[in-house]
Amino acid sequence: MEEVSKKIGMSVGLKITIGILVGLVVALGAVAAVYTFGSGSKDNKATSTTTVVAGKTVTNRIFDEGVTWIKPVKLSDLGLFVKNPSEDEFGGVSSIDYYKVGEIKGTGDIIDAIISFSPGGFDVYRIVKQGDAYHKVTQNTQATSGSEQTSYTEKGLTADEKTVFKSLLSDKTITKGQTKLTYAFNAGIAEEEGFSDGEKVGETVWGDFYLETGREIDGSNGIAKIARYYIKLNDSSRAYYTVSPTFMRDDGTLDISWSNEDKKGLEYGKVATDGCGGAQGTFPYISAASALADKEQVASNAKVYFVSNENSDMIKFGYAVYKMGAVNDPKPIGEFINNLGIVTWVDDYGSPISYMNTAYKPNIECGKPVVYLYPTETQKVSVKVGANITKSEPDYKEGWEVIASPSGLLTLNNKTYPYLFWEGIGHGPYPMLNSGSVVSGQDAVATIKSQMAYMGFNGQEIADFIDFWGPKMPDSKYVRLTWLQNELMDKLAPMKVSPRPQSVIRAFLDFAPLDAFKSIPTQTLKQYSRDGFTAVEWGGLLSQ
Repeated sequence: MEEVSKKIGMSVGLKITIGILVGLVVALGAVAAVYTFGSGSKDNKATSTTTVVAGKTVTNRIFDEGVTWIKPVKLSDLGLFVKNPSEDEFGGVSSIDYYKVGEIKGTGDIIDAIISFSPGGFDVYRIVKQGDAYHKVTQNTQATSGSEQTSYTEKGLTADEKTVFKSLLSDKTITKGQTKLTYAFNAGIAEEEGFSDGEKVGETVWGDFYLETGREIDGSNGIAKIARYYIKLNDSSRAYYTVSPTFMRDDGTLDISWSNEDKKGLEYGKVATDGCGGAQGTFPYISAASALADKEQVASNAKVYFVSNENSDMIKFGYAVYKMGAVNDPKPIGEFINNLGIVTWVDDYGSPISYMNTAYKPNIECGKPVVYLYPTETQKVSVKVGANITKSEPDYKEGWEVIASPSGLLTLNNKTYPYLFWEGIGHGPYPMLNSGSVVSGQDAVATIKSQMAYMGFNGQEIADFIDFWGPKMPDSKYVRLTWLQNELMDKLAPMKVSPRPQSVIRAFLDFAPLDAFKSIPTQTLKQYSRDGFTAVEWGGLLSQ
């Protein structure tokens, strides 16, 4: 009996040992029945193997001996996981679904348990059902989102450390030509909301390779969408990958050999796809071929292109992204063009992906959200925010734990604070904005004050907001104002306050300069009460 192992990196630093087991007989716990895996080469690659997936025989795929993969069949709740209600309001479990995805000859069924989280993320368990017993195949289980094990509890599962389905363990990195794919996460079986079902663009030994597209990117006039790559594995789950050129430096900029030496020294980074949201694995995909009709190749070492026509959709898109950074004194479009403000790389799967000259690329974060706490009596209060926090006051660490008084005064380590402050990248996707208020630049501050009062903010909170954001309002003829309120903020950057407040008011301002009046649907703002223990948060989209 021979066992060969190697390591593969999974998301959030999770490492899983992949056993290549040749003719190995594995016993599941105390159950007498056994099953056999094998026939894979030592490097876990297959060159001429065949396997059965959903009733069809496919060739050149990683092979799991004795396994037949089927089209997923959704099962009723098996009760193998118990959702913890106390975590519902912050990164909690939104659903637990079970699917029969395969059969092991003479042994039992293979089941996928997909645990989905709000606002996003998945834990994917691979389970073997043998009689009335359920065995968690640890080498094929991705349980990173619930790593703290506070969102749910396993129930009635025994751990199987030896079994491995090699065909479900795609490589950490895959390279094709100048295209590098890096494993990001494993997702559920069903199509994710907001994305297409995907278009097949290639094949791998683990399954067919797909491109899926999502919503249009703001400011692109329909020519650009967020997009992602995934491998559809034999159990129909999806292994998602981020994409980058092999000529990308460690700092995320492109190492380009320019056809024109005058451009030497220009630096480029990926166009942001989701405001201050996470959008894990997404990239800006140029979905309209017409946008690149007049492209010219500007790199001698790669398929990197530029469109110089000021009236082209590509230039309009890039310049709009630049101005989205709330730039008060934008450089003229002619300078943007001369410095190749936006270029497009066509990867080895045929996808055009845009990159911005870093001199024009806005660095967008959730800017200075502040949290006020008003308990009905002085007490200890803990606050956690679902975001990658880059700045905070007081120091965030793993969350804040303060003594809060009814006046709103907060105490931590013998220091007092009027509120909790943070900046960073939200964990959830940034929403597509389709409504708001367009007002003259000189009326922007007065409109903000009126809208905040309507939503339920008090005088001090409004004054604090204007003190920070008033000077950041664009010096333009018109300004578009759009608020993200409780529901959207709970998806973008969920907040957990314990003990739970009776009233919560969250509002986040997205604004943009306009040279001329633009008619858009009027946003209907919600009003919130301030009953009992009240938590309040305001913030805005910060560009630097």
